[in-house]
Amino acid sequence: MGLSPRTIRWYRGLLNPFSRINPQLPQDPGTIEGFLGALNGSDETRHGYFRALRAFYRWLSRRHALVNPMETIGPPRRRRKTPYSLTTTKLGWLLMVPLSSRDRALLTLLIDTGVRIGEALGLVRDDVFEETIIVSGKTGEREVPISPETKEHLILHVSTSFETFLRIQQSDELFSRMRLLDKTSRLPRVSNTELSQYC
Repeated sequence: MGLSPRTIRWYRGLLNPFSRINPQLPQDPGTIEGFLGALNGSDETRHGYFRALRAFYRWLSRRHALVNPMETIGPPRRRRKTPYSLTTTKLGWLLMVPLSSRDRALLTLLIDTGVRIGEALGLVRDDVFEETIIVSGKTGEREVPISPETKEHLILHVSTSFETFLRIQQSDELFSRMRLLDKTSRLPRVSNTELSQYC
């Protein structure tokens, strides 16, 4: 199937409990709904089991022409989370700290556009245009508008190399901090006027 070892481990971790409770593969939606309803854990945990089972039954249906009971089962409800967000004042403090040209370009890009960190780190010189950038991520390629301030910082940092010019090494302190930030909070979008105050 071309899955990474990490993805295979994720599926195994979720499907093994299901197979222990149901030694014979259930074909009726009620049994599967009962399993999902009895799970302990967060909304995200239950939704993870649902996604794993949906993918597993789809694969069985395609490979072995079995009836797919997951087609009649809706996903478990998830409460909408409000992510923690830095205030504009805190962002200002962050931007006033002495930064390398790469770090300032990266931080300004993240604040201005709201792109994912992985998308920002994958940028190459050819991805930067007059008023937009092209990013590649989980959902494929997309065009994202950028402010003149962000473009200026990107251009200042661009080298003649066509490699990813915001690339960060795994050992880089900024990489570690930004990965942590990506999991615990979000950078709010700010207006061009607010951004230009700090750039």
